[in-house]
Amino acid sequence: MNRYGFEKIYLDTLVKSIFVYTGKKVGVINYFELCKKDLIISEKTRKIQIFKNCIKFFIPSFILALIRKFRNNKINFLKK
Repeated sequence: MNRYGFEKIYLDTLVKSIFVYTGKKVGVINYFELCKKDLIISEKTRKIQIFKNCIKFFIPSFILALIRKFRNNKINFLKK
């Protein structure tokens, strides 16, 4: 709508919207590189999680319990 001189006043997820005509025509903003970067990071995170889930089957349960215990243990430096 910016391309044709309209400015967004209100827009929600149900595509209900209010636009006002300003007469100022603005070019299209391209977010391709930003979206591509976010998708690459998301895909790497997903693959790491799949690897972690697969490797859990080969590690003995007592070692997993120790890892969970140390990972969830909070360190309190102010103990007296």
